[in-house]
Amino acid sequence: MKTPEELLKYTGALYNEIHKNDLPPQNEREKQADIILSKLKKATIELILQGVSLKTLDLTLMYQWIRVTTWNHHIEEKTFEYWISHLELVYFPLIKMLKELEASIKDDGPSGDMKQLGAGLDKVKNIAQKTSKKEYSQAEIVKMVNIANPELFRLTQSFINDKIHPGLIESGYFYYWLRMSIMYVNGPEEFFQKLERNWDIVMKRVGEFVVNLSVQDN
Repeated sequence: MKTPEELLKYTGALYNEIHKNDLPPQNEREKQADIILSKLKKATIELILQGVSLKTLDLTLMYQWIRVTTWNHHIEEKTFEYWISHLELVYFPLIKMLKELEASIKDDGPSGDMKQLGAGLDKVKNIAQKTSKKEYSQAEIVKMVNIANPELFRLTQSFINDKIHPGLIESGYFYYWLRMSIMYVNGPEEFFQKLERNWDIVMKRVGEFVVNLSVQDN
């Protein structure tokens, strides 16, 4: 299990087995959320298969999330421009906040199936980590960004055109940014799953984080 195709096939089979008995979306909000997550999953898989690195996905997905969240929270365009020019001012405080939030949440923990999925994904991340540390030339980085950004911009516009709820678009991009970020740094799947189980709490805290950060930067 060494190639991207093999890794994706393995994780896809695990995921499908665990979720095979899930109920279909029950209302319009769930239907829209399902559309967003399905399209983002498809897009990230296709970008990985085109050779886009996890680091590039980490950064380009964060860009899209910042773009949407600043719209949703009515944050000035100059603040958006400042943040994307200084991503570290968003990235590192956000990671710190998520770590503190994860540690503060008390829940019943993952099901047996999700533990199995987590163990499988940790194996995948260990393998993917070997390629994520590869040093790319500036030309290669630019090429990967030029592959990822147009696809993600197109996707964002398609969500808007389809009148998908803006909060769900923001949540979807944040979900896949967090997923790719944890894969890039080889973070524990247990951490991701705990936040995933408490996603409403996560997005509420993220919204507060964004608003507070925008006040600090103005």
